[in-house]
Amino acid sequence: MVPISVNSSKILIGDGLIDNIRLAITDLTCPCNVLIVSDSNVSKFYVGKVKSQLDKLNFEVYIYVLSPGEQYKSLNTIEKIYAILSQNFMSRCDAIVAIGGGIVTDVAGFAAATYNRGMKLIFVPTSLLAMIDASIGGKNGVNSEYGKNLIGTFYNPKLILIDPEVLKTLPQNELHCGIAEAIKYGCIKDEKLLDILENSDIGNYLNEIIYRSIMIKKEFVEKDEFDLGYRMHLNFGHTIGHAIERLYNYEKISHGQAVSIGMNIITKISEMMNLTQKGTLDRLSLVCKKYSLLTGDDLFFSNTDKISEIILHDKKILDNYLNLVLLKKIGESFIYKISSENIVDFIKGEYLI
Repeated sequence: MVPISVNSSKILIGDGLIDNIRLAITDLTCPCNVLIVSDSNVSKFYVGKVKSQLDKLNFEVYIYVLSPGEQYKSLNTIEKIYAILSQNFMSRCDAIVAIGGGIVTDVAGFAAATYNRGMKLIFVPTSLLAMIDASIGGKNGVNSEYGKNLIGTFYNPKLILIDPEVLKTLPQNELHCGIAEAIKYGCIKDEKLLDILENSDIGNYLNEIIYRSIMIKKEFVEKDEFDLGYRMHLNFGHTIGHAIERLYNYEKISHGQAVSIGMNIITKISEMMNLTQKGTLDRLSLVCKKYSLLTGDDLFFSNTDKISEIILHDKKILDNYLNLVLLKKIGESFIYKISSENIVDFIKGEYLI
């Protein structure tokens, strides 16, 4: 088990790691108090197990369990966490341990970043999406009525503990949502990773998929920690994807499915504009369909006006330009700037260079 360092985070990957968390946590300056944040789907499997290990380290352990779903990634949930921290006199020397998927790590990360201007933070991601994407790189935040993750901070956890064994308890549709992010990594940077996803039984390659994905994200976030340029490549499929999530109030379409739609739609448009190598969309669509991921023509093109309006609030609009991530070909992406006034025509596929 060789640690990976990403900015100020230490990442450990190992089968069975969740059963030995206390050995990894003693690496840190030990807190006196710990708040475990999880959701009701995950807590029944892992919260008791983790709490018993923390009890052995003589920590005072508190637990907050939120309901699953993007609609609970909100300031209202953050206020509930603040209340527990305040009522139990927790300080900057104490820690939040997040056990769950991307929603849990986002919420816990935001709370840890903002309570007392920063607490210690440990992530134990339990979904593939969280392992390879949401827990890595320091982004955290909550949704607002105007868009996804519009309220957030950059705040790196001290420690990220990844145990691929926990994916055995993950429903297949949730595993496939994580695969959407792995497909993204293959498209923007690593054609070999896409080959694995296309041609292999992923059950035999999960550790490699996790490792390769993390190393790709490591490269982008270390070169551009605050998402002002190079790191934006990681947003492939996310501009449209986030808008679709918002369109359905974060309830009907999961993040992974929305990103899959976003990747396919933006590639369809960029191929039409001769910005992307022909045949790229066909390959992308096939691998998405292998994992029952949506490609979204009907859903998207019947809602282009609403989706365009949501995108006009996108946080990636800088100096009146939206930074879109397009593919030159599989394994090579680039940033395409488009002015706010042309966003609607571009999204409808009517924009001319």
